[in-house]
Amino acid sequence: MKTAALLLYCSPQRIIQNGIIETDAQGIVLRIGSLSQYDNEPHSTTFLNGILLPFAPDTEQIIQEGLKKALEREFEASQAEIKEGKCLSLWLLSGDSLFQKEIQPPLSVTRLL
Repeated sequence: MKTAALLLYCSPQRIIQNGIIETDAQGIVLRIGSLSQYDNEPHSTTFLNGILLPFAPDTEQIIQEGLKKALEREFEASQAEIKEGKCLSLWLLSGDSLFQKEIQPPLSVTRLL
């Protein structure tokens, strides 16, 4: 499965804009990177408007604390990271105001893997 999104949140130190992740049927990460690295990405790649994460984020905390702070705290608690060779859960965080200065509800969290 190939999935791309506006942001791929591998860890607080590795956030990829227009990130792409490729996984096998068991959810093992085969490849991660940026769409700009690939000259001709196949039409079968699903592009999602949001942030791909290795954990389910708390939307209330994001609204209260802000996106960066809430995701860093949740990353520290979960220690879930997106990297090649690792099996993971993959979640999509989306919402109309997600990339605005002030994030407003509703935010949506969807499990992809």
